Amino acid sequence: MKDYGLTLKKIRESLNISQNKISSGIMSQSNYSKVENREIDIPFVKMVDLLDQLGMTIDEFLYIHRDYKQNPGKQLSRLNRLEPGNKTKMMKTIDELKAITKPTQRDDELLAIFEALYSISNNDYETANKQVALIWKRLKEHDTWYLYDIRLINSILYLFPIETAGSIVNLVLKRLEKYKKLGKVSKLSANLQINYVLLLIENRKHSTALSTTENLINFCIDHHLYIHLAASYVRKGILLDNLDFANSSVYYEKGFELLEVTNNQKLIQELKKEIKIYTNQ
Repeated sequence: MKDYGLTLKKIRESLNISQNKISSGIMSQSNYSKVENREIDIPFVKMVDLLDQLGMTIDEFLYIHRDYKQNPGKQLSRLNRLEPGNKTKMMKTIDELKAITKPTQRDDELLAIFEALYSISNNDYETANKQVALIWKRLKEHDTWYLYDIRLINSILYLFPIETAGSIVNLVLKRLEKYKKLGKVSKLSANLQINYVLLLIENRKHSTALSTTENLINFCIDHHLYIHLAASYVRKGILLDNLDFANSSVYYEKGFELLEVTNNQKLIQELKKEIKIYTNQ
């Protein structure tokens, strides 16, 4: 955390706060000076206290420290870049992960996920299941799942039997309740639910998928998740067609209108493919 000293100094000076004032009750002025000069490291607890003196959250401080740029970390960046249909990108990520000389547990788990995705792209589901087995074994042994774990679960959800996937989704949604006051968790929750809906459609569990989609639509409206809402409208149309209900066209129109407004042509094309695949249109 030595690099953080320079950022602390810039913020402190911009607010015209003395070293004595910011360090009061936390650490000596002389030690604080050494922190700013990158001579000593600073314990996390004291860092939190210093930021409290500045009226600043850890997230804001890190954002400033990274030159006002988001940086979710290498593992999360790789998870966020998941493109199951892009074999070239998958192989590039697999090679990057294999090249790490001292991989962490998370590096190993990411490698397993990307290798499983590559296996699935070759229709080898048996190998894919074996490749992620250790991840699920670890997760099953822990009572607490953190956001990174939940992102992993979302990435491998399609490899579980549909009944198991449903139980996992319900459990994850309950655990996400603890994080509901933390920003961006609603998007993760919607991602999980929207993937579960597609899994239900693929397994022809149309009634369950419809009720899940209707709940998801309300969730997306409440949390202003309009891209997820658009996809949910289109999938509701798919489900109404499969259940021989009327008004499917209404939901197709709603979904595609939202995506046209946001000019999301890529998702429009993907959802049109889903309509052809799952309704035989």
